Amino acid sequence: MERIPAQVHRTYLVILSLAAFIFLIYFPTLHFGFVSYDDPEILLNNNFVQNFQIKTLLTSVVARDYIPVTLLSFSLENFFFGLSPFVFHLNNVILHILNSFLVYILLRKLFDLEKNWLIAFLMSAVFAAHPLRVESVAWVTERKDVLFTFFYLLAIIFYLKSETKKYWLRLSVLAFLLALFSKFMAVSLPFVLLATDWLRSGKITSKIIKNKRPYLGLSALAAAIQITLHESVTIESGSWLNPIWSLVFYLSNSVYPSKLSITYDAIMGPPAWPLIASAVFIVVCTIWIASHSLYKREIFFGLIFFLITLVPVLQIVPFDNSSPFSDRYFYVPGIGLFVAIAFCVLSVFKKSATQLIMVTFAVALGFVAHERTFVWASDDSLWGDVVNKYPLSHSGLLNKGILLANAGNGAAGEKFMLQALQIKPNYDAAYGELGNYYGSIKKYPEAFDNCKRAYELNPRNFVSLFCMGQISRMMGHYQASIEIFNRMIQKIPNNYLAYYNLGVTYFEMNMWREGTEEFKKVVELNDSYADGHNNLGVGYYHLRAYDKALTEFNRAVQLDPKLESARLNLASIRARSEN
Repeated sequence: MERIPAQVHRTYLVILSLAAFIFLIYFPTLHFGFVSYDDPEILLNNNFVQNFQIKTLLTSVVARDYIPVTLLSFSLENFFFGLSPFVFHLNNVILHILNSFLVYILLRKLFDLEKNWLIAFLMSAVFAAHPLRVESVAWVTERKDVLFTFFYLLAIIFYLKSETKKYWLRLSVLAFLLALFSKFMAVSLPFVLLATDWLRSGKITSKIIKNKRPYLGLSALAAAIQITLHESVTIESGSWLNPIWSLVFYLSNSVYPSKLSITYDAIMGPPAWPLIASAVFIVVCTIWIASHSLYKREIFFGLIFFLITLVPVLQIVPFDNSSPFSDRYFYVPGIGLFVAIAFCVLSVFKKSATQLIMVTFAVALGFVAHERTFVWASDDSLWGDVVNKYPLSHSGLLNKGILLANAGNGAAGEKFMLQALQIKPNYDAAYGELGNYYGSIKKYPEAFDNCKRAYELNPRNFVSLFCMGQISRMMGHYQASIEIFNRMIQKIPNNYLAYYNLGVTYFEMNMWREGTEEFKKVVELNDSYADGHNNLGVGYYHLRAYDKALTEFNRAVQLDPKLESARLNLASIRARSEN
């Protein structure tokens, strides 16, 4: 019997060890549900995802991001398993396991660590265990991170293999395209490939640059799409500090992760001196060690990888007031930083001592990450964690207020929302949520004023514009409601809910023909929307097109058997037909 090579045994050992380690950290997430932060918009209420419309998935934009591959992965899961949180969480964990294994493969190839494979394994274990990974793995919507990283790492590995066979280069470009369409952050890949060429040959030639043209072309295309989708750029006072603040955050938290949160808006501004000191200490030590080390090139490559992959999210040009740093942004850049740190340790200590340090570090990080996963158990634990750590976080206070209001404790919820506005007076989202809350308790003038204020502060806040249209209708200001929904349709022509509410407004004015036309557009845009078919049936009934009304009521009940109004309408029109 032919013996299995030791390398194959080792590969099985590595992937099984990584899978067991990661599962021990992340198994609690398999029991969690979805959260209200982006999950509804991108997954739960996304009709294109739920109906597996591939053509639409390839052309749709969600939350002003073009991520068709990510949406396709969600759509496939929903198609086969429904909206099962267990499946979505499990697939995130599986992708994280695969990414950790690909990190191991990449490090072995880049640094010729065949003999020192254990060092490559421990580096990948540190990557897998770091608490800054939790947001990307435990949050379903951040499938974007784990999925783009999977293709990103494959693209680098295939590129390295293309030195022997050229078809690997085509596979690398394809993997890069899939990475870009999973998340824009993959745009850095051509420059990472240049860094790998420098690492392996010590130089960058015109020929090396020339063979990056397919990657650079795809990066330029992705950048153009991103700039178009995020056309608004807001330069705020002190925003030039964003890149420095980001680097300080990542450098300090890479070694000592502390007070991690889904948002850090409460600590925006000049970084605290202890953080600056720790970041400067890490940089100085790294540069000093690198200059005296046998691993100069490896350490500098790690730092270059870290900086290159971080550039797309450093907020050098701040888009849409996005945070200059976030846990999830560190998912890929962390690979480079951990490489630099590991080779620095290897420069100072013996190999056996380095291995012991890395094992201890990985295990300690794993314990912290495991505890961090429980924050993602629910909306309450997620935003409670923010408010507990950062009592002056305006987004934490707002979301805590929304949760309380939705749970029936409106007075407490309103208090938190007003607190958020005290901290950030021009917080459009807080005005919008207050408007929704006042609308729910029928304080219509206050609701309209708050939604209007939100829209004035941020004309791209279409939720507030939508709120203004609904509140206008509820107050009987029908003409104003029609004008608002028409304005919204001009800005977002495929928003079926705008047509729906426009149709409802016409119906309340007894303008049945005009309303029916709007509901026709609703079902054209979303054929699976039961309420749209039901209201279209009501319109046909009033226009005495009874056969068409019967068809629409049947379709509404077929789509949603629990929709009581559709069932009653269907029974009524059937009784009329029998008589």
